[in-house]
Amino acid sequence: MSYKADVSIVGGGPVGKVLALKLAKKGWKVQLFEKYPDVYSLPRAVVFDDEVARILQSVLSIEELQSIIEPLTDYHYQFLNADKEKLFEIAFPEELIYGWPSSNFFNQPSLEKLLQDHCLAHANIEVYMGHEVIKAEQFEDGTRLVVRSDDGEHEAFAQFVVGADGANSFIRSQMNVTQTSMGFTFDWLVVDIIPNEKKIWHPMNMQLCDPNRPTTVVSGGPNRRRWEFMILPQESKEEVNNESFVWKLLEEWNMTKETAILERYAVYSFRALWADEWVDGRFMIAGDAAHLMPPFLGQGMCAGIRDADNLAWKLDYVLKGQSTLNLLQTYTEERKEHVSTYIRIAIILGEMICITDRQKAKVRDANFKSGNVPPMPKFPILTNGILRKLPENVLNGKRMIQSIVSVKGKEKLFDEAYGRGWFIYSAEPISLTPVTQKVVNLLNIKMMTVSKEWDIHGKYADFMSVHNAAIVIVRPDHFIFDTAADSNQLEQSLIDLMNQLELMETFFSIKM
Repeated sequence: MSYKADVSIVGGGPVGKVLALKLAKKGWKVQLFEKYPDVYSLPRAVVFDDEVARILQSVLSIEELQSIIEPLTDYHYQFLNADKEKLFEIAFPEELIYGWPSSNFFNQPSLEKLLQDHCLAHANIEVYMGHEVIKAEQFEDGTRLVVRSDDGEHEAFAQFVVGADGANSFIRSQMNVTQTSMGFTFDWLVVDIIPNEKKIWHPMNMQLCDPNRPTTVVSGGPNRRRWEFMILPQESKEEVNNESFVWKLLEEWNMTKETAILERYAVYSFRALWADEWVDGRFMIAGDAAHLMPPFLGQGMCAGIRDADNLAWKLDYVLKGQSTLNLLQTYTEERKEHVSTYIRIAIILGEMICITDRQKAKVRDANFKSGNVPPMPKFPILTNGILRKLPENVLNGKRMIQSIVSVKGKEKLFDEAYGRGWFIYSAEPISLTPVTQKVVNLLNIKMMTVSKEWDIHGKYADFMSVHNAAIVIVRPDHFIFDTAADSNQLEQSLIDLMNQLELMETFFSIKM
């Protein structure tokens, strides 16, 4: 027996499923292979940000997504010393910049069930649970996998293979790639509980920088709490990874068998590394297969879902035959720089948190109290890849906002009303040159005029006015490709875009 599709995805976690759904929505046939027979149930991610919520909105309904999240309520994440005095805090915006709260806590199995249900229901996706990929080959025009299941071995053919198969990725092992490790490794005990009674936690989320036991305490999603306890140098994984030890730690936080249900616990090794190349011919990697991030920013799963979002629209162009394989190289170029910056920031936090020497902790605390610490690095924007690189256009590489718009008398989030794709926003109606019109038709770009009647809260008008942008060109993953002052600049920008997408040959083949 053999399987056939446009894309084979190896790994059925959130990253693989989001990628499968995004490709399927474009009309491509996807086969998804997961070696475990059931959805993985151990504790992992508990938070995603507003950017990732917007990506998930493209594959789930707003109502489904809202049902599994507990949004941040106090808009800051506090770092406390052993005496529970605040060292500093990371502030989060209260404004819904991308249409969602800036931080959303969730239970990962709940998210995975939604994604699994959507994958199983989609006519373009075949899900094979309990199927382990044991061989992978690529050729000039396609790929071949050998997959083992309870009923034997099977072949699976596709144009491309994406390995979203975790830290010990088999697909990565079949690629000619090296890895860069930052040498940051610590073991932590991760615990999820369900309190018997609903409680308001203050602060909602905190990091206790106590040298006796660095500890993370955050929401685990609706009606859940997450504790992460650092395993001390003198302790072994085996002695801490048992229920009695877990309850002993929780008792210090007034959590007992009488007040809460211990849902699950596991030991994780937090590491910091990334693959140096994410594409090798027709093989690609995403998520933990491409990078591992310490959890102190809550960006591990987020980074993987951003990978899927970036890769999906580029694979779509290559599968359609409009762009060459060269376009896929920009996937590595864009995502590796972005995620490696996040990893470095997470390490800065981790090095501050994972101090178990009391004297070093005192020095750290004193530095924070005196203000003798460097500022936190800025979170990254897009600086390479499919982007018009004009320093004077300060919006280029940043994400376009999402707000409520009025469509036929109904108020909707922008993506709910218009979906994904290329967009051109203009402050006023613009006359398109013949060349611009041709590009708009080729890329199926949607033209959005920002009127008061449409932009009911004025968010788009304010955004464009503040940044002095009359015209904004936005990619399918919401990154701003370029801004323009008038129709002539818009034409030049779109010609540049055609060159970057390697679509000029297609462009010239179309009659005006």
